[in-house]
Amino acid sequence: MAVTLQQTLIDIDEEQLVFHLHNDQISYILGVETGNVLAHLYFGPRVRGYHGERQYPRIDRGFSGNLPNTTDRSYSKDDLPQEYGGNNTGDYRQPAAIIRAANGARTVDFRYQDCRMEAGKPELKG
Repeated sequence: MAVTLQQTLIDIDEEQLVFHLHNDQISYILGVETGNVLAHLYFGPRVRGYHGERQYPRIDRGFSGNLPNTTDRSYSKDDLPQEYGGNNTGDYRQPAAIIRAANGARTVDFRYQDCRMEAGKPELKG
């Protein structure tokens, strides 16, 4: 079931885990892929909804690393259009962020956990 708040520019399809940000002119759609990886699905002229037709093609790309604990060779973070790619987790493109932990590690693996819609804007402290 798709959830739409009145007077919003964001539609969330909770079954497909697809987020549609839009106005009268444009649509920006992202979705949660296998392994809770947030992927870019569409940006362009306004569309009314998302029905799964713009999924990135999954093919075995040989040397692209696969997610841990999976046998699906057609799914790799290395070629998925991630919304915000991490570092040292199987995606060898330029990462969106490199974060150094206290122990010196630079592995960043961004995964979707959950979301919530709030009416209005939270007040900033300070």
